[in-house]
Amino acid sequence: MKIMYLSATAGGTLKYINMLYEKLKNEDIEFVGVFSENHKEMCEKDLPDMRKIYLNMKAKRNVFENISLIIKLKEIFKKESPDILYINGGRISFVSRLAARSFKNIRIVFNPHGWNFNKPFIPFLERVFAKNITDVIINDSKKEENLAKKYNINPKLAMAQINTGIDFTKYNDLNDENKKQEIRKKIREELKVDEFQKIIVQLGNINEKRDPFLMLNIGLAIIKMGYNIKLIMIGDGEPEYIKKIMEFAEENNILDKIEITGWVDDVSEYLISSDIALSTVRDENTPIILAEYMAAKLPIITNNSEINAEILDYGKFGKIAENGDVEDYISKIQEVFIEFNKNKTFAESAYRYAKENYNINNMTKKHMEIFKILFEERN
Repeated sequence: MKIMYLSATAGGTLKYINMLYEKLKNEDIEFVGVFSENHKEMCEKDLPDMRKIYLNMKAKRNVFENISLIIKLKEIFKKESPDILYINGGRISFVSRLAARSFKNIRIVFNPHGWNFNKPFIPFLERVFAKNITDVIINDSKKEENLAKKYNINPKLAMAQINTGIDFTKYNDLNDENKKQEIRKKIREELKVDEFQKIIVQLGNINEKRDPFLMLNIGLAIIKMGYNIKLIMIGDGEPEYIKKIMEFAEENNILDKIEITGWVDDVSEYLISSDIALSTVRDENTPIILAEYMAAKLPIITNNSEINAEILDYGKFGKIAENGDVEDYISKIQEVFIEFNKNKTFAESAYRYAKENYNINNMTKKHMEIFKILFEERN
């Protein structure tokens, strides 16, 4: 079985497909990735073993440029003869499905990784493409599945909801308190955090959508109240945007209270070395970051967007603040500082829930079931 994955984006998408690839590469499956040449460096880093093809996938509003991309994709499909296309969301999803339409033996799986209906005509296009050129749609969460149903988006064969999973084996050292303390000591020394300081961490690409300035304003207010904290952002962002963050920190005299690590290979070590996990993202598409927090047994404070409320079971596994409300976030952080023993109970329950529902093994198994059905149906 040959599966071709197509994506014009990087970041979390690459980590998602790499997890899937690593689990399925020994299942008699050949994986080939088609990615944007703009993300070649990240692809080579995050997908070192996967065979990759690069194209100019920069957003194209010129119809002739889109036609040119369709022709190039057709040439790739003809040469590679994939059995299944697994397509990520965005403009590439429309272009690649059009390119594959004439290949009767190719089955198409589409995962939007977060529906984006920012233009009034998008739901109509998605309905047409689903009905005519898409065999299976995979949604990463119940929220995404409900959105598809709301807009009457129905693929030819089936709609599936598969929770994005993470690798829980990375967190095995949590069960050994001595190893955990060794890791915490190493990372906290690296971050220049003293033994009395609390780390408030946020994981994810650093951009306007994740609203790091909300995190900064929350941290600034907490520091002014006398709390000894350090803000850690794990992720990358545009240099100009990072510069604005550091300028804010300098203007408010908190440069020594903030650290931007970039993407790190050992995310789990940084998380288990932290004390509170924060999410200020305005509207998360997939719950993978919250699942990482839960796996690290961290107290979580996030906003009340639908997908965050869903994964935290509406407050059962973490604290939910009003979206964008600095004062509400501060109140929840103070509660975490006060309720230490209660937080441990929260964290243990959240860990068990995440391990059962957001495990990479479950995600892989459900994908494999779909791929096998499509492959057998094709033959």
